[in-house]
Formats: sequence, structure tokens, C-alpha cells
Amino acid sequence: MQKETKIILAMVLCLGFVFIILSSTSFISTLEQHRDYLYASVGVGESMYPTIQNRDYLLVQEKNDPDFALSLGDILVYSRASVNNPIAHRIVDIKGNTYYVRGDNTYHIEQVTENQVIGKIYRIIPRGNIVESSLVNIYFTEMSTSSFTMI
Repeated sequence: MQKETKIILAMVLCLGFVFIILSSTSFISTLEQHRDYLYASVGVGESMYPTIQNRDYLLVQEKNDPDFALSLGDILVYSRASVNNPIAHRIVDIKGNTYYVRGDNTYHIEQVTENQVIGKIYRIIPRGNIVESSLVNIYFTEMSTSSFTMI
């Protein structure tokens, strides 16, 4: 019985390793596809908790990406004159070229105009995801386009 358990455990570990490699390959392919329109950032603050937690990596897709489109539920990255760093909040309503956003952990709704839009969150990489966090570090360091902005 103990030998069968070891075999099953070894198979599970091998499958897990294969899954990590395949998902990393897909992730790298995504980075490569949008390389000119993505930048890495680090989340700071509580307004998007639990979706975004402090020190999570954020891949931001810039609005000049030909594939860029916004819809309800997206996390919009925008500027506000009274705040030095970009802000990331969820789109809760759209009326023409005006977006209504709020943090997942707040009740206040803000109005954002088209000219304030920087981009949207393309992917959230939790700080505990060592594989993808390492890939982001390597990829953006090698490209010399690191742009770690606090959102």
C-alpha cells in the first residue's frame, strides 16, 4: 500500500510540474503578444481589496494597444489631478465616454473621463505566485521597460 501511495504522489507532482510549465509558456506568450502595450506595476492600498492586495503585481494594458477595449467589470487605470500615482478601480457603469468606477472595498463612485484613462488591469499576479512573479521580474528587467508605479 505504501508503494502505491508513493507512485500516486509522484504522478501528482509530475502533473503539477507539467501544469506550471504549460501555464508559464502561455503567460510568456501573452507577454510577448502585447509587449509594446504592457507595463508592470505594484498594487498599493486597500480600495480594491480583496481583488488586489498590497504588493500584488499588476500588468497594465495601455489604452493605445490595438486590442484595448473597456467593458463593465474591467479594472480601469486612470489619473486624477489630486493624486500623484495612477488609480485602479472597477468600472460599474459606462455612459458614452464617461466611466463610473469604484474600488471593490469602497462605496464611493467616481466619474472618469476618457482623457483620464491610462489603461486597464490586464492581469493580477498575487504576491505569493512565485513562478509568474519571477517571469514578470525577468521579462520587464530584460526589456528595460520596468515601470513600477504604485496603484
